[in-house]
Amino acid sequence: MYATSGPVVELAGFASLRDRDLSLTTSAAALVLNPYPPYESRVVDGWSYIEIDSAVTRPAALRSNANWVAFQGRPGSLPVPDRTLDPTFLFEFFDHLTATPIVDAQYIGPKAVRGRQVRFRLPEFDVAPIKTEYTVTIGPDDRIDEIESTLVGESGPNSDLTLTWRTPLPPISAPPSDEVQILTPGQNLYPATTTTTTPSPGAIGESDAIAGNKGLFDADHTQIEATLRAQSDPKLTAFAFDATTNTISVAFAYQHPAPANQSRYDAFAWGVAQNLADTFWSAELVQAIQSQHIDPAWLPKLRIQLDKVVYVCPSVVQIAVGAHGISQHDWVLKCAA
Repeated sequence: MYATSGPVVELAGFASLRDRDLSLTTSAAALVLNPYPPYESRVVDGWSYIEIDSAVTRPAALRSNANWVAFQGRPGSLPVPDRTLDPTFLFEFFDHLTATPIVDAQYIGPKAVRGRQVRFRLPEFDVAPIKTEYTVTIGPDDRIDEIESTLVGESGPNSDLTLTWRTPLPPISAPPSDEVQILTPGQNLYPATTTTTTPSPGAIGESDAIAGNKGLFDADHTQIEATLRAQSDPKLTAFAFDATTNTISVAFAYQHPAPANQSRYDAFAWGVAQNLADTFWSAELVQAIQSQHIDPAWLPKLRIQLDKVVYVCPSVVQIAVGAHGISQHDWVLKCAA
């Protein structure tokens, strides 16, 4: 998987499409500034298992002898260097390829000796307003050799999946049960340090909300910072929360600044804003604080600096990013300083 800055994450492993079992190793892409140790994910009998990585701080809710977490469905934050995909995503992707109507299909010709290429979209798999375009390479044996996904008109993570068909596969088994901690549906091993009781209207003021923002940042920043460092250029130089201004600040520096190339700055800043919105301005978080009679406008602002280029985003804009309700173009218009 890669972003505008280059490769971010490398995935390697094998899967049985018939049995829906999988073994996958996640690694930092080559040449990243702070590479983390590879960790393994498995899918066996409908359960997802993810190896706990030594590159992150172990959460207090994790047993001391646990080396894996197991879950069904979508978990909260996991003890891995970046917020990994649920490994069952790969099977869901193939399900969509085989069962979802495609649009805009076009034959784009042969690709050297590897076979034919077809490009199309799967609109039911899109998350508005983002659209994804798929380019599939079909080998001489009429099997798919490669699937490349690219976001259309937006900046963000893209992927290139290369397939090698083989039989038989190595056996895929669950980790030893005494090394596994089972998570309940939606359980978050890194809970925010805010109250979970429902106060009466007006009981929480803006200063309390800011304290909650700081608690959420303190709980999640180590894990997220590892993600932000997963590229060598630009280099992360600062990631902090300022309680005085209620602002999350993140700064990067390019090895070779290019002030005239504004589109490069815009695209990378937009990617950072999307990454952080998944935690600090997610639709689930907004819904939760509204249920506690807290004004969503009290969520933090975001300040992104790339070299000398600065973006300052009000909380309402970042809430729109978390709800997938704003485009890169509109985000830049509202946030470019």
